[in-house]
Amino acid sequence: MELTLTAARAIATIGWWGAVALVLGPAGAQAGPRDAPIVLAQSVTSITTRAPNLLRQDTQYLDVAKRLRSQCENAAWTLWKSNSYDRWRNRKSSMMTMHYMSSSYPKLPEPPQDWPEPARSELGAAVNKANDLVKEAGTTFKSLADYINAKDYEDDKFKKGDELNARLLEIGETCHRLFSEMTGLYTTIAERLIEARKSGAAHPETVGTMVSDWKVARGLSQELALHEKADPAKVDALVKEISTLVDERKANFAPLKDNPDSALKGFYERTYNDQVAVKMRRFLRDAKSPKGFKDGAEDRPRSTFWSIRGEIDVAMPDAILRYIQSAK
Repeated sequence: MELTLTAARAIATIGWWGAVALVLGPAGAQAGPRDAPIVLAQSVTSITTRAPNLLRQDTQYLDVAKRLRSQCENAAWTLWKSNSYDRWRNRKSSMMTMHYMSSSYPKLPEPPQDWPEPARSELGAAVNKANDLVKEAGTTFKSLADYINAKDYEDDKFKKGDELNARLLEIGETCHRLFSEMTGLYTTIAERLIEARKSGAAHPETVGTMVSDWKVARGLSQELALHEKADPAKVDALVKEISTLVDERKANFAPLKDNPDSALKGFYERTYNDQVAVKMRRFLRDAKSPKGFKDGAEDRPRSTFWSIRGEIDVAMPDAILRYIQSAK
């Protein structure tokens, strides 16, 4: 049984964010630290009266949640859904290649005290759990890499390797459930923050239009959340509706046409159009058969439906919050 693998580990602690990079794959694979520093502070003033510099604290904590949500998705995909250990272990494949990068925080901040409960506490607990899981995933993955590279499986007939991989599979599956939970909590918090802030925004009427258009897209997200049980005809109708809407905005929405803020442009052109409307039209065109639709709808990491839901439920409210924060 041929096996050529390497494990690389790099650790960097920058501000709140500690990056641990692990790669288990062909010899020579490299990994290294990434991500910029984050500095967070607490405030107990009212959301509606916060100064602009304090408003950024909300989006900074949401950035922490987004990063760990993404880490959960990566763990779910690599350690659970595409895990190739068993195929190699049972001689169904002569080569095993798994690439995994784990990043976690050495210390987590608390979510702002004035966020609405119970979503505040629930998101904080989910963030803490995600951080703990990806830390454990990195350590366990490194142990498996060392075990395989040392050929220790020749001594114990794969006993320890099987145990380590079983834990990785468990972590990955748990991460997928947590990824789903964090998506819902992120949307709930972001919606409440947008509602509280929009009256004090520089251009509240523009924010109102963005929120209204986001709600249209959320109708699609709610149908996609049914995954394999989603109604193809309803999905098609919703995609046509949002495609028409975004085309109308690009053609006639003055704030978008006249030197738009980057967050506004990102909301409509990059997210609403490119990542949602265009990708869903392509999916529906390619997924003509029930099997094709089911494959994209599957409740698994990196499925088409989950990708689109992430754009609607996370990227869109994030762009609205950043527009409120940055627009003059």
